[in-house]
Amino acid sequence: MLFILFSGESSAQSFHRATPETALHVLLSAGITMIGCGYINAVKPDMPLGQKYLISGGVALAAGVGKEFLDLSMGKFIDYTDIAFDVLGIGTGLFLQYEIWDRKKVKGRVSLNLSGDAIQACLKVKF
Repeated sequence: MLFILFSGESSAQSFHRATPETALHVLLSAGITMIGCGYINAVKPDMPLGQKYLISGGVALAAGVGKEFLDLSMGKFIDYTDIAFDVLGIGTGLFLQYEIWDRKKVKGRVSLNLSGDAIQACLKVKF
């Protein structure tokens, strides 16, 4: 799989350099993944971890690949290094999600109640 990702000439030449854009790919992918997991935790708290991780990681990967297709439509080329850094960010986000929330069995639960124009957030935490 990695051979396929780095077989392109442009990505093989640019893999060794770390730029602010590559750091942005890692951070945004990790953030999208963790936000997706948090949203699924709020909506369906009983969803199995594998499904939750697959959905949130898939959304983050789709965002990264979509950005590359946007670059392609603007006359640039698809940079496979960016996609590789997106995958690294997704892995980082899933690791942090597991270590911070899913492993520790959080006792509290966040719920949002929508009534009319008012949005009420209720945080119930048992210590």
